[in-house]
Amino acid sequence: MSERHPNPLRRRAPRALPTAGVLLAPCDPKFDSKIPTGCAQGMGAVEGCLLTDFLPA
Repeated sequence: MSERHPNPLRRRAPRALPTAGVLLAPCDPKFDSKIPTGCAQGMGAVEGCLLTDFLPA
């Protein structure tokens, strides 16, 4: 059996999303209160959804 090596991109990719201009579109009202100050936040295309560059850990 081969040993499984961790993929370094799996650790770096989520941190690179905000600088890449990628936005999430969560539609969970609880998510809104978890977005820290300084993260982008805007109205989504669907009522009750928003756009943000915050990616929870």
